[in-house]
Amino acid sequence: AAKQMVFVLPEGLQQQKELRIISLPHPRLGTPARYIAAADGLFELQRFEDSIPRSWMLGSRIQKDGSMYFATPIDPIFLYLPILPKDRFCDLDQLLSEKPELADLRDFPCDLTRVCETKPGFGAARLHRLHAQRLEDFLSATIERVADALDDGDIPCGGNKSSSYVRAAAKVPRETRLNFASGLVCEYLTPDHAAILNTKYGPQVRAEPAAAEPVLQSGQGPDDYSKGEEDRAKRAKVVKQTSTQRALEAEGKKKGMQSLTSFFKKKD
Repeated sequence: AAKQMVFVLPEGLQQQKELRIISLPHPRLGTPARYIAAADGLFELQRFEDSIPRSWMLGSRIQKDGSMYFATPIDPIFLYLPILPKDRFCDLDQLLSEKPELADLRDFPCDLTRVCETKPGFGAARLHRLHAQRLEDFLSATIERVADALDDGDIPCGGNKSSSYVRAAAKVPRETRLNFASGLVCEYLTPDHAAILNTKYGPQVRAEPAAAEPVLQSGQGPDDYSKGEEDRAKRAKVVKQTSTQRALEAEGKKKGMQSLTSFFKKKD
C-alpha cells in the first residue's frame, strides 16, 4: 500500500480542491524546502518527528512512520528578500527567470513596495530595489503581529527550550515577547537582514532542539527500550570527583567506615 502522510492544516485549507506541494529555497538557508501552494496563499510545511519512535493507526493499517507535517502561512516577501538587490534597480521577471528554483514563486504575487522602492521600467514593467527603512518597518510590523499572536495564545517566551512550552501562570512582559518574536522572524532572514533587528530588539531568543535520544542499535526492538534508560542511569552515576573528595575517600578506606552507632558513644 502507498505510504500515507499526516498533515495538520489551517482551518479551511483542507476543503480546497487544488493543493500542490512545491519546492522553494528556504529564505535563510537557501536549501530546498517544501510548501503547499493553495488558492489563498503559500504555506510552509514543517515535519515533526518525536525522538521516541512512534507509529500511526490509519484505518485498519499501522504505518511505521509516526511523523506529521504542519502547514503554516508564510508571506512570499520572505522568499523574495534574498534575491532583491539593494544597490540597483532590477526587473523582477528577469530576476526570477535567472532563478529556475524560484519559478513557482511567480504564482504568488505580493506587494513588494512594502520593502522596495520602485520606478518605471520598459513598457508596463516596474523596477525594484530593496529599501532599508521600508524593510525595517516591514520586519518590525511582522514581529509586532507575531508577538500579539503569542500574547493571544498565552504562550510563554521566557526560556529557550522548546520543552518549556507550557501555559504561563503569570503575564510575560511585552519586551520578552517581542524579543522572542524577533528570534522567530530571524529564522527566515539572511544574517545581513537579521542584523537590522539587533539594535531594536537585541539578541534573539531561539528555541533549541531537544537533546537527541540514543539511536536504536541493530537488533534492538521495541521491547528493548529499557536498555537506553539503564545506560543513562549508569552514566548519571559516574560523577567526576574533586581532589579533596578523592583524598577523603582514600582516608576513609585506610581507617575503615564507622558504624552509625559509633557517633553516639560516649567519648573517653
